[in-house]
Amino acid sequence: MAEISKYKVSWLVLVPTKGAATKKDQELASKAVSSSKFYFTRSKYSIIAHQPSKEHAKDKISKLKGKLSKPYIAYIITDAQFGNSTKDLKNDIIISCLGHGVKLTELQKKEAIKI
Repeated sequence: MAEISKYKVSWLVLVPTKGAATKKDQELASKAVSSSKFYFTRSKYSIIAHQPSKEHAKDKISKLKGKLSKPYIAYIITDAQFGNSTKDLKNDIIISCLGHGVKLTELQKKEAIKI
């Protein structure tokens, strides 16, 4: 069996442009993208969904446009970044994942999409 790379598997992270993610948007996102269940992060700041690849995550983003009650920024991070999140990141853009920070690459910052 082929090994699955932690750099190919992705997480789609939706961070609200203002305030925190809402239960309503978590449910709307899960409904709009029926093949993916969105979950709140531990901090309740953002909502996330596991994706088999970056391409799948981009497809999900296109399906979410205009479906949520308020604007979000969609970030795609790798499974490796998700697993290596830390509590101490303060010097760069961070996403609150499970209450921890994830340092984004320059490419990830550029590829972030407002939905």
